[in-house]
Amino acid sequence: MRFMLEVTEAIAKEIGGDKTAIRLSPFVTEGSNIVDDEIVELTVKALEKLAPMNLAYIHFSENISNYTEATDAFRKQVREVYPNPIMVAGKLTAEKGQALLDSGLVDLVAFGQPFITNPDFVYRVENGIELTPVGYDAHSTFYGGDEKGYTDYPCATA
Repeated sequence: MRFMLEVTEAIAKEIGGDKTAIRLSPFVTEGSNIVDDEIVELTVKALEKLAPMNLAYIHFSENISNYTEATDAFRKQVREVYPNPIMVAGKLTAEKGQALLDSGLVDLVAFGQPFITNPDFVYRVENGIELTPVGYDAHSTFYGGDEKGYTDYPCATA
């Protein structure tokens, strides 16, 4: 935790906390099935130390590969110790994202992959139109190449 805090503090002092953010993934266990029994306590302690830096936001990465779902109890603990903006991302549906916003436990909801397969993502969400799912083969086109997977997804027709 010390390294993360020292680097974040140095950046915030140099460019301002309002231009600094950090992404945490306390429940993602990529490459391992080991669950850290102290991760909640460690995350809360880190947030207590990050709070005075007045960062632009804390970004929680959730629901990627191996993960344990963040509970509302955890989110409440986070909100109690961290008064600044909180963002979450990770395979959220529009409904789940809205529910998190309505609960007051998060301030921002981020969507990544749905924007790739839905060039009209906002329009679809606003109008209740089903999203084009991210197909299994889509991942092979995410980071470069030609128009396949970049500009060839269709917009909604109704």
